[in-house]
Amino acid sequence: MYTDTFCRICILQLQNPTETQLNPLTMRKIFTQLFLPLLLLTNIALQAQVKTINGKVTAAEDGISLPVDDVTANDPRIESSAQYAGGDFQGVMQKLPYLAKLGVNALWLSAPYDNRDKAGPAWNTSVDPNLYSAYHGYWPAPEYIDYTNPLKPNPTPKVEPRYGTADDLKSLVDTAHQTTANLQKMKVLFDYVMKHVDSESGLYKRKPEWFVTPNGTARVCADGNLWNDVYWGTRCSFKEYLPSFDFYKEEPVEWSIADALWWAREFKADGFRIDAVKHVPLSWVESLRKKIDLEIGGKDFYT
Repeated sequence: MYTDTFCRICILQLQNPTETQLNPLTMRKIFTQLFLPLLLLTNIALQAQVKTINGKVTAAEDGISLPVDDVTANDPRIESSAQYAGGDFQGVMQKLPYLAKLGVNALWLSAPYDNRDKAGPAWNTSVDPNLYSAYHGYWPAPEYIDYTNPLKPNPTPKVEPRYGTADDLKSLVDTAHQTTANLQKMKVLFDYVMKHVDSESGLYKRKPEWFVTPNGTARVCADGNLWNDVYWGTRCSFKEYLPSFDFYKEEPVEWSIADALWWAREFKADGFRIDAVKHVPLSWVESLRKKIDLEIGGKDFYT
């Protein structure tokens, strides 16, 4: 069990625990106060657990390195940072007393749900030829999940198994909620990635019409510099294997919001850091906030 950057876990400190919505200026002020990757907490302990070749870390002797398909130690395109580093929910939970002593009263966890298993190339392969795993949590790979009964979706959404089990995540959140720092109980925020899914996910294969794939392929943002384009800025895809939801259609909006609410309820999260919010329609964010206020009412929830 390790607290190395299993998904670039970060820590922040909330100023006003009663505030239900944080505006950009407030968020910026919060993040400048304390932004600490947990890698810093465990670097010394891990130094004795890795093996090196010519002084370079190549793999862990006790399972810290967790390769995925197409990401192997003998592939010259793979950098050490491209791998899962072995951190997990239980490792984070073990560090909660230490974090509390630092005065940390909120945790921001990268997306905890099941992610793409295959490695993928970088945005600009001419500059960066390396392959990367989904250690960062930003390549979600959900099945097609029926949310007709929002409390009992079918099938049940999956937690990324490299981080632990659903029970492990629940224990982490529950333990954090029982931990006091700066006279406040800790809060836990999840990174929520709603912009896209893995092209090999069950959801994409079942519902390709929910995604922006003209002529059957994703329109990549970097091709033609579409990031700030009035039309394509909220429709283009970060990579060809990450098709973007078409949030100008009602069904994918309803599905993604139902999914977000399930994760919030099931694991008692206190909020979301919404990924790639610039590249989705504002109407999606507003719809999410309204649903949160309606269905998780009476509980402070940060977005």
